[in-house]
Amino acid sequence: MRRRRRAAAARSVRRAGELGREEAPPKTITATVSASGTVKQSRPLCPYPQTAIYNGSGSTDDAANFHCGGNLETREEVCDSVLVKYKDEVAGRLDYREGGTSRGECSAHGHGRGKDG
Repeated sequence: MRRRRRAAAARSVRRAGELGREEAPPKTITATVSASGTVKQSRPLCPYPQTAIYNGSGSTDDAANFHCGGNLETREEVCDSVLVKYKDEVAGRLDYREGGTSRGECSAHGHGRGKDG
């Protein structure tokens, strides 16, 4: 009985592997926002660390007007995305350590702002 179960499991794994080789994952997935059955907005979801970049023309509600690109891990992006330590603070100290950087690094690249955290 155990031997049959193992053989069946092995066949399932082989089939799954064969299926995986036939289809490559999509380069992007299109996310949509719908209301009353009508798509109101769509955007491409890009593989990390890329992000959706607007092509510069056409509706910003249409995924066809975006492409995947950029790198969210560049110093410019990390420094511009530094947040306050507690989400409800308006003028709190920025938490550079959470973003894996420092105020000095961001200032050296022209991106330092606010008080050191």
